Amino acid sequence: MNRSLRQPAVLAIAALFVLFLAARVALLLGGKVFTAPDSWVYAPQEDPARNLGPLVSFIGNAPRPWGLPAFYALFPDDAARTVGQWVVGTIAWAAFAWEISRLMRSSIARFLACAALLTLGAMNTVASWDFAILTESMSISLGLIAITLFIRWFRLGKVGYLAGAVLVTIWWTFIRPDIRLFTMVLIALLGLYGIRLVRRGESLLRGRPLQAAVASVLLIGSLGWYAAITPSMMERFKAYDGDALPVNPLSLDEELFVHRLRVITFTDPALLQVFHTDLGMPSCPDTERFATRSDWATVEFAQAYVGCPDMVAWGKEHDHDFWGTLAAANPQAFSSKVLELTSYTLGGQVYASAPQVVPAVAERMMFPSRQYGLPIALAGIGLATALALVVGARRRHRFALSTGVLLGGTAIASAGAAVILGTGEFARFGIQETVASRLAVIILVCVALDLLVERRTPTPAPQTENEPEAVSSAAG
Repeated sequence: MNRSLRQPAVLAIAALFVLFLAARVALLLGGKVFTAPDSWVYAPQEDPARNLGPLVSFIGNAPRPWGLPAFYALFPDDAARTVGQWVVGTIAWAAFAWEISRLMRSSIARFLACAALLTLGAMNTVASWDFAILTESMSISLGLIAITLFIRWFRLGKVGYLAGAVLVTIWWTFIRPDIRLFTMVLIALLGLYGIRLVRRGESLLRGRPLQAAVASVLLIGSLGWYAAITPSMMERFKAYDGDALPVNPLSLDEELFVHRLRVITFTDPALLQVFHTDLGMPSCPDTERFATRSDWATVEFAQAYVGCPDMVAWGKEHDHDFWGTLAAANPQAFSSKVLELTSYTLGGQVYASAPQVVPAVAERMMFPSRQYGLPIALAGIGLATALALVVGARRRHRFALSTGVLLGGTAIASAGAAVILGTGEFARFGIQETVASRLAVIILVCVALDLLVERRTPTPAPQTENEPEAVSSAAG
């Protein structure tokens, strides 16, 4: 153990973990299982009518990727599944907080890192997802574990940590489709790091360059695997699709286009007008009445759409590129809507019921607004980065600085990509990006504090063991 961790610091950090565990136990005891309309695509149901075939398939013969259904198959019912998610989440947050604290040099910064991260992991906006029979809990937890193992490999160089990181990342990739951007960032990082090492004279056929190359190939293979089984999964999902018509004449592109019309265009009067005036969308009485409805009623809207020949004909001309068509016709409306939806994606959301174990004021500070999630995330990451740079992090804390910046940047990019490529409940689907943006701010603030403390220390602070240059070298 680093000598900078004196006994009082060890006791203080140990107390934090005890409090965290107590808070997580309180959440477990008070949390209630939440099932959504689409939970049945992940877990077997008691109703035979809702069991339409196997939910776990590694070759695409299931409605969803295997990552979550395979985990749920280990448990007899939904209550046990939420306990499983709680266990994984508790381990993930504790491991991540400990590993980030090891990047800091001063006891104060280490304590602050642990306190902030463990508090975040016990907040209702984060922890309540453990009780939802949906992908969000495992997406957050596996992401934390994967990043923890990668950092540990960069820091200590033991190949076992890299092997674990690759396996967890592959599992994470098959939890939900938008994780693939995080996977691609990790692949790029490994590749750049390997190139850097080779340029320094290390052999590509041994040591870390070889390890990075093998890890990259395996992760690239996982993306190819996902792409190969996607058509089959989409076909299997049709029987589970609650938004599809019973007798469906629409192609997959048309279905997505109609769904976006309902949940994006017809919920925004200003955007609806743009579609009429700038894109030439016809006005049909049966579809226009949905502009005043608060519920999505996607099936009813699709029926109204199909029943309007003019809408169907117009849709066939535009269904190939919803956002591109809007951008070409009205760039201002396009950018405004994308920014609005990205803000909601990064604002945070709660579905399941769980006790409030962290003071509400602290939670409001961490998640102050769902409407302005993007500017809040940008401001937080930008200001924290600037503060870290001002106190000299680029020279003296490059690894932790790069970790925070890459995590925050990837979170924001992924949130934007989710809006462009997906549709639906953006605040729910983007919860892992929301959490990642907060993690980035915490890491960067702790880096700045660590350097400020170091400046005021009369003797040089001990170095973190084997502090790596991996992320900083690759990013630089």
